[in-house]
Amino acid sequence: MSDYVLSCCSTVDLTAEHIAARNLSHICFHFQLDGVSYPDDLGKSVPFETFYRKMTEGAETSTSQINIAEYLDYFEGFLKEGKDVLHITFSSGLSGSYLSARSAADIARERYPERKLFVVDSLAAKLPLINKTGLYEKLVKNAGSSDYKVLSENMRATMSRVVNEDLRGYLPKINVPTLLVWGNKDTATPIGDAHIMDSLLPDSGIVVLEG
Repeated sequence: MSDYVLSCCSTVDLTAEHIAARNLSHICFHFQLDGVSYPDDLGKSVPFETFYRKMTEGAETSTSQINIAEYLDYFEGFLKEGKDVLHITFSSGLSGSYLSARSAADIARERYPERKLFVVDSLAAKLPLINKTGLYEKLVKNAGSSDYKVLSENMRATMSRVVNEDLRGYLPKINVPTLLVWGNKDTATPIGDAHIMDSLLPDSGIVVLEG
């Protein structure tokens, strides 16, 4: 049997110690706290107590999911070492990250046909005890992008489907020269997405802007 990796997202709701003791790998979501972006690295960059305290004090917070380029880099790190991967994602009912992971896996399988890569939608989530402290309402209010927050529930579902639609198959069919203009600090669609598009477009180039 080939060497393999059991992997999950940082939203798995397990401690760093629990994950390390079982030799699990994980990839980090992201969150923003008062305009500063941090990896959701199980409380290392910002201790959980500090995060929740700042939130109750009125700090501006938002979250961002893992994009295709990040998943691809993460998966390739294992595949290059000759390892197979079983990755369990955060529920597709709460995030579009499953679709990003699946799209990245499709690219990775083409590059490493000899390896096995499985992406599983957990379809599960657990609410911690914060809903008993009144903090749950604050989390719901502050989670998501600024565009997402102002939408109705129906429009949120529509937005999630739109932004996670995989249109990569159309890119090789674009038969005109294409210039991609990208900001190097874009967190919603990071520069890695531009490089994926550039690799799929027949005739393209990238201009990276500061900011």
